[in-house]
Amino acid sequence: MPMCGIPFHAADSYITRLLKQGHKVAICEQVETPEQAQKRGPKSIVRRDVVRILTPGTVMEETFLDSEQNNFYAALAHDKGAFSIAFIDISTERFLLKM
Repeated sequence: MPMCGIPFHAADSYITRLLKQGHKVAICEQVETPEQAQKRGPKSIVRRDVVRILTPGTVMEETFLDSEQNNFYAALAHDKGAFSIAFIDISTERFLLKM
């Protein structure tokens, strides 16, 4: 699985580019201090865990969205033979509901 580390101050531009290319981005953070890692052994690497996963279809932050186009989300519900669908454009906050 491809993996890279980037400087924190440049993360937004890299994440935006990767999402526009259709990639998923996993955000990892340190979950222990270097001192805690040292207790496990002198050459132990500081533990990191995935704290968030971004995908082109689930990102909602303005930083990662294209403001020049609509950014729709949809929800579909089924109850007792009836369907309902809702759409929201998170760029313009336009909301549509069809029952």
